[in-house]
Amino acid sequence: MKKCLLLICATLMTMFVDAQEHVFTDDLVVKVNEDSTPAQSTTVTVTETGNGEYTFSLKNFKLSMGEIELPVGSIILEGVKGEIDAQGVTALTFDESVTIQEGDDPEESWMGPNLGPVPIKMTGKFKDDKLYCDIDINMETLGQVIKVQFGNPFYVFTDDLVVKVT
Repeated sequence: MKKCLLLICATLMTMFVDAQEHVFTDDLVVKVNEDSTPAQSTTVTVTETGNGEYTFSLKNFKLSMGEIELPVGSIILEGVKGEIDAQGVTALTFDESVTIQEGDDPEESWMGPNLGPVPIKMTGKFKDDKLYCDIDINMETLGQVIKVQFGNPFYVFTDDLVVKVT
């Protein structure tokens, strides 16, 4: 019995050790229809959950539009597909509807949970300490197309750079 319990505990510990959490802080820009917000420093967490899947977390998101700040909530995307290429860049894709959760501050009036299921299409990539992603939200019921950009595009080059001057 003791050996069985020890084996179960060892297996559970391995599962928790394997999950890697990547934390990224960068600029986030939101474009609602054609109106763009100023860049705001934001933290996003991407956690490996196994089988090539990840959880993408943008917690306590507040949309800043000039002097107005709208508390949206926590956007948690579970089951994000991830594929690692030969250069070690992980490509992320997600295309589902999710319900935005309340943020951590119970004093805020988080509007996200009241929206119901929100259609979210996200593509992105990360390597080391860089994450870049685009999130498209088509809120047909509100007549809004929302585009979110986190980070700056980055490229990984594997060939030698050759410059010809003529």
